[in-house]
Amino acid sequence: MSTKHYFPETAVNTLVPRALRALVTANPSLALISEHRVVLNNNHNPSHVSLISGGGSGHEPAWSGYVGDGLLSAVACGDIFASPSMKQVLAAIASVPSEKGTILLITNYTGDKLHFGLAAERAIEKGFVKEGKCVVLPATDDVSIGRSRCEKVGRRGLAGNVISEYLPEF
Repeated sequence: MSTKHYFPETAVNTLVPRALRALVTANPSLALISEHRVVLNNNHNPSHVSLISGGGSGHEPAWSGYVGDGLLSAVACGDIFASPSMKQVLAAIASVPSEKGTILLITNYTGDKLHFGLAAERAIEKGFVKEGKCVVLPATDDVSIGRSRCEKVGRRGLAGNVISEYLPEF
C-alpha cells in the first residue's frame, strides 16, 4: 500500500462524510441524512418499489453515485472498507417508503449480508415496509475472482451490482 496520501491519518473519519456532503451539494435532487450516512433521492415516488443498496466506502462512497431517478432510491454508506451498520440501513429504508415494497440490493460480503438482513427484519417488525415486502437480493457474481478461487472467498457481486442497478423501472 502506498505511504503517500492526500489526507492525513486524522482525516480517516471525515473523508466519507465530506464526500457525501459534496455529492448532495452538487446534486439538488439528492439529500443526505448525515447521522447515518444515507444518501437518498428527493424525487422518490412511494408508488414505486424502493431500491436500496450500500456498502463500504473503500474506493469512494461509490453506491451514492447510483442514487437518482430510475436508479437507486437510497444508499447506506459504510466507513472505509466497512459495511454500513444495521441502523444505517434501517435509516435508508425509512427514508424512502414504498407502497410496493423494498429491495435491498447488496454485494455478497458477510457484513453486508448480516447488516442488510437484520435491517430488513427490523423494517418489517417496525412497519417501515408495507405488508412485510422487503427482500434482500445479494448479487453473487464477480468477474474479478475466477471460479476456481471463488470456493474460498465466494463470488462477491461487484459486477452484478453495477449492471443490475442500470435496469429500467419495473
